[in-house]
Amino acid sequence: MLHAAKDILRYLAPNGVIEARRKRYREMKEAERLLFHQSRRERIARADASNSGNHEARAPEYEEIISFLLERGIPEEHLRDGSIPPESLAFIQGEIGSLLPVAPVDGYRGLHVGNFVGVSLTSVTGMLVSLNASSVMVSIDPNLTHRGIDHPQDHVMALLSKFHLQGNSLVISGYSTAKSISNDGVTFGDYDPADAYAAEAACENCFSSLSRLGLGSFHIALIDGNHEGDYVAKELRALAPLLADGAILIMDDVNGAWDEIAAVFTSLEQFGFTPGATDGRVGLATYRKPSSASHSANQRTHAKTTVVHLPQ
Repeated sequence: MLHAAKDILRYLAPNGVIEARRKRYREMKEAERLLFHQSRRERIARADASNSGNHEARAPEYEEIISFLLERGIPEEHLRDGSIPPESLAFIQGEIGSLLPVAPVDGYRGLHVGNFVGVSLTSVTGMLVSLNASSVMVSIDPNLTHRGIDHPQDHVMALLSKFHLQGNSLVISGYSTAKSISNDGVTFGDYDPADAYAAEAACENCFSSLSRLGLGSFHIALIDGNHEGDYVAKELRALAPLLADGAILIMDDVNGAWDEIAAVFTSLEQFGFTPGATDGRVGLATYRKPSSASHSANQRTHAKTTVVHLPQ
């Protein structure tokens, strides 16, 4: 009934009255539109103003990194125990400067596996950027609860942004190869990785995907994710095609605290690496691409091999 009455009034009203109402409505909507965009542009201007200043990427000191993450509420015990220590990071910096070839025009390419909250990632990315400002670090981590820290990638991104390294970083939420149990099977607090495994999700086989996308020729690779020997062996086999000739491999925990990692490090020749210096915690190695003939022979050998035998 109401709709019928409105239709009658609209029919009886002069065309001028109807048009005037339409005009006022259009003017009102236009005013709202202009106000919306004015307010939007003001917010953008405020954001630009607050973001102005020196944004030059730099290599931060270790304690700068720690202080920033402590302010974000990460317990110091997990922060320090779950990251490469400062003396080992200094060792890495001292070694790679002399081992890396002259930087290409487009900078060095780095690959980092196992980010946690970003201590070693930020440090090594800063090292590469200090050598060449165009360097890029690709990092891979499934972003799962680790040492009781939820969503650790949030801290990683905040840390990279703090030191303006986000423009030199590509962070991938995933596993280097297949999905694996988190926290190396260790329970922290009430987070049991065996119970959580089914619900944990991230991209898998990221090394293979990078290769299929034609991304490779990495000059440096730091492996600090899964600590199972067989898993790391698979990582190294999948990593090799992504590396440039002469690339530097950095492995954490090559000491006796993780005997399986130590065993892999002492048998790196089978993966195409020549072991180099170690400070007792991290170890370095150099990768040499095999010749075409030896590569074909290795492929035939690997095709027949189902188990990787590591020294006891």
